[in-house]
Amino acid sequence: MSEVPAGRCGFTWDEDYSTPQSADHQNCCWREVVEGSDHCIWHADSDEVSKSPEALQQACAPPDIREQTSDVAELLDGAKLSGLQLGDAVTFGRVMLRDSNISETNLEEADLTEANLRNADVSDATLVGADLTEATLWEADLTNTNLRDTTLSNAILWSGILTNTYFKNADLSNAILSETDFTDAKLRGANLRDTNVKDATLINTELREVDLTNSVLSNADLTNASLRHANLTEANLWKSNLTEANLWDSNLTAATLVEADLTDAELLRANLTDANLSDSTLINANLRKTDLTDTNLSAADLTNADLEHAVLVRANLFDANLTNCRPHGATFTDVQINDGTEFRAEEQRISEANWWQTSPIFPPQRCGYDPAIIDTASEKATNQLGKAADTYQTFEKLARENARPSLQSEMFVLRQDMQRKRHWRNGEYLEWGFARLSRAVFKYGESLSRIVTCAVAIIATYAVIYSQFDLIRDASNRFVANPVDALYFSTLTFTTLGLGDFQPEPTSQIARLLVTSQAALGAILIAVFVFVLGRRAAR
Repeated sequence: MSEVPAGRCGFTWDEDYSTPQSADHQNCCWREVVEGSDHCIWHADSDEVSKSPEALQQACAPPDIREQTSDVAELLDGAKLSGLQLGDAVTFGRVMLRDSNISETNLEEADLTEANLRNADVSDATLVGADLTEATLWEADLTNTNLRDTTLSNAILWSGILTNTYFKNADLSNAILSETDFTDAKLRGANLRDTNVKDATLINTELREVDLTNSVLSNADLTNASLRHANLTEANLWKSNLTEANLWDSNLTAATLVEADLTDAELLRANLTDANLSDSTLINANLRKTDLTDTNLSAADLTNADLEHAVLVRANLFDANLTNCRPHGATFTDVQINDGTEFRAEEQRISEANWWQTSPIFPPQRCGYDPAIIDTASEKATNQLGKAADTYQTFEKLARENARPSLQSEMFVLRQDMQRKRHWRNGEYLEWGFARLSRAVFKYGESLSRIVTCAVAIIATYAVIYSQFDLIRDASNRFVANPVDALYFSTLTFTTLGLGDFQPEPTSQIARLLVTSQAALGAILIAVFVFVLGRRAAR
């Protein structure tokens, strides 16, 4: 710039301007200087001259001149207005205030519509009820600023610093808030409909009762943010970080939470109807009484999640990880699972397996209530066993509805195990003994191999007894000592096909008792075998 004439301000913006790398252009203030300073009232230091609201308003360009300009009413870039009590006395609509210092200034009810405050320092200022519609605050510093009831619709706050800023009931609809720092900010009751909050930082931010309908919060960091009663209908939270966020009673209908991190998040009574949480992380999340109707949870990690009394109707759980989740009392209707759905992650089962527990006796997919997994000291053991049994029944139902017979069988056996343990806890020892026998012999009707093994063991045992203790006579009335003959007789007796050419020693009560007992055991095991075979065929 050329030398400034005497009596003129000469403040140049931008002082570091060198080459035209953007649409911004350098400008020089041509206003008259004020007494006590080498600059005009706008650019003089506040401790040098008095800056009353009336004097500043008088220093503004006349309204008719402002009306003649197209986009910009007046250039006040670099203005020094720190610590002033201006209220709404000065009109800043369509005014350029780039790099201005407005810190600790009172601008209550002020008109800042379409004003440009790019890089401005607005920290600790009071703008309660001010109108900043379509204002530009790109990279502005609004730390500790009071913006209660302020209108910021369609405003641009890209990369702004809004740490600990107060936005209660402010209107930020359609605003651009990308990469903005809202750490510890208070936005309770604010309107953020259709806003762009992509890549923003909202750590510890107060967002209770905020309306974020159709807003974009992809990649946003909402760690420990409070979103209780917030409306996030159709909001885009793709890859957002909601670790330890509080979303109690929030509305996330049709929201996109793909690959979002909700570790330790609180979602009590939240509405996630039609939401997309595929590939999301919900480890230790509280989803009690949450509505997950038509929710996509495919490939989601629900490890240790609390799903008690949640509603899962037509939810998609393909490839989901449900390790240690707690779904007692939850409603599972028309829920979809596949072979990739893990009720206990394979790596978890491997870490818990004993040296002898390898395929095919790999540890089962136990639920989060199973006493084999958690310590029941915090809750009455019978209650814990009841929850585990109910959970296994729910998983069994899911497996049946999704044509997963092996999983259905596994869940049935685990459910029966819980019932058996409840019998013991309740002192029902007869029922416990019968259940224990049922588990050992035929695995509650789920194992044909165990029945066959028991049958072979019984036949062999009786054959040894018959041959060693002179209890059976052949057709020649001689005692059977040949192991093959003893095995043959034992098999005939077990299958109740008759005694053939053999008969028990007539004078021996033990012989007749043994033959009778073996025939009875054979009849029982054959009946059980037919029952199990029919059960498996029907499945």
